[in-house]
Amino acid sequence: MPDFSSSLVSGVAAHGWRRGGTTSDPWYQFVVPVRDRAPSFTGRSTSFRTTGRAAATQNVMTLYNSSATVLVALNRVFFDVYDTAARLITVHPAIVRVSRITAAPTNGTVLTQTAMDTTQSSDAGVVARGDASADGTNSASALTVTIPAGTVLTQEVLSRNVWISGTAPPAGTFTELADRVSFFDGSEVILRQNQGVALHLSSPGATSIPNTSFFIAGMDWEEYTRA
Repeated sequence: MPDFSSSLVSGVAAHGWRRGGTTSDPWYQFVVPVRDRAPSFTGRSTSFRTTGRAAATQNVMTLYNSSATVLVALNRVFFDVYDTAARLITVHPAIVRVSRITAAPTNGTVLTQTAMDTTQSSDAGVVARGDASADGTNSASALTVTIPAGTVLTQEVLSRNVWISGTAPPAGTFTELADRVSFFDGSEVILRQNQGVALHLSSPGATSIPNTSFFIAGMDWEEYTRA
C-alpha cells in the first residue's frame, strides 16, 4: 500500500494512512482535524478611557457585522473600571452586560481594529464603536444602541469604592486591586449579517455611573468565510 496523507477530507477531519505501525500491521490510520472555516482576519479593538455619563444606563462599546461576506466569531470581551470618588455603601453598583443587538449602533466613535496578523484586513462591514473619542474625552454624541429585551449574553456586578457612613470617606490609604472582567474567553458568539453585540452599563440610578468613574473595554474576534 502506498504512503498517502489523506484519503478523505471533510469539514471535520482528514483521514489517511502512514507507515510505522507494528510488525504485524505496518500501516496505521491517522486523523487530522480540519477547520470548516477560512479566517480572513483575527484581531481586536479597544476603547479609549471612557468617562461615566452620570446616567442610569451607558453604552461603552459595540461590535457590529453588516457584511454579507464574512461571519464574525467573537471570542473575548474585557472590561475594567476605576473610580476617583468614594460612594456610600448603600449606593448600588452598576452592572456591566454584553447583549446581542440586531440594529446598527449610531454616534459614538469608530475604533481602530488591530490585526494579530498584519497581512490581514478587517471586512469593511465589521465595525467597532466606543463612547469616547480620546482618553478621558467622551464622544460629542453618545454611543446609541437599541438593546432588544431578553438578549443579555452575560453580566457582572462592578466593584465599588465605598465608605460605610458619614459625610466623607475616612482618612487613610487603600489599594484598589486590578479587577478586569473577561467574558467568553474562547467560547464563541457568532455574529451573522446584521448582528452585533453591545457592552453596556445598567444601574438603579445616575449615581451608580458617575462622571468620576472611568471605563476601558475591548473585544477579540475572528472573521471568516465557510471553507
